[in-house]
Amino acid sequence: MSKKEESEMPKSSISAESPESNEFKDDGGSAALILMVLALVIFVLVLLYNLPGLAEAGTLSSGQQMDDAGVVKANNNAVVIKERKIDWKPPVAPVFIQPPIIDEKQAKMLEERWGVRLISLNLSAGGYMMDLRFRVLDVEKSLLLFDHRIKPHIITDRTNIKLPVPMATKVGAFRPTNRGQNIKPDRNYYIIFGNPDRHVKSGETVAIVIGDFRADGVSVN
Repeated sequence: MSKKEESEMPKSSISAESPESNEFKDDGGSAALILMVLALVIFVLVLLYNLPGLAEAGTLSSGQQMDDAGVVKANNNAVVIKERKIDWKPPVAPVFIQPPIIDEKQAKMLEERWGVRLISLNLSAGGYMMDLRFRVLDVEKSLLLFDHRIKPHIITDRTNIKLPVPMATKVGAFRPTNRGQNIKPDRNYYIIFGNPDRHVKSGETVAIVIGDFRADGVSVN
């Protein structure tokens, strides 16, 4: 081959590497992999060695005490937080039992004669009204209490003042009537009496008068 032909041949941009250099590179990669495996093995061994100590850290030893917040205090003033289970129960609403507002003998008489049971007489509207609640046991016997022609009222025992049922322009008297024959047994009904100037106080007794119906000594709550 002439010198001219040799000069025209393309020169390779990458020189061939010797087998010795490739073998050296392979040995370097293998060494790095071996080091990584050794490091992982050492880490696992150290972790296994410390597991018993970690398990004992959550238990109480002699001389340690736990307060209400679940904080364990040792003799050397070291503090360890220990998980504590709390037995939580939902709050229960108190049950209110309405005390009887009349004596038992009179209550029985009203049930037998008028077919009603007085439940409560409470101050309402900031003390300016009195709310009577009663239960109908016998509709026929109780019709007098729902007669719109009869005007219920309260007579105070302390001053003997008569307090009637208020009358509103649009809704009428604050009491139910039987005009629609809608009175049903075993249901509660109401009558609202006025209490101007908060004349009647809680704890006083009054008389409830509805025509011939009369209940004496009714306690106001």
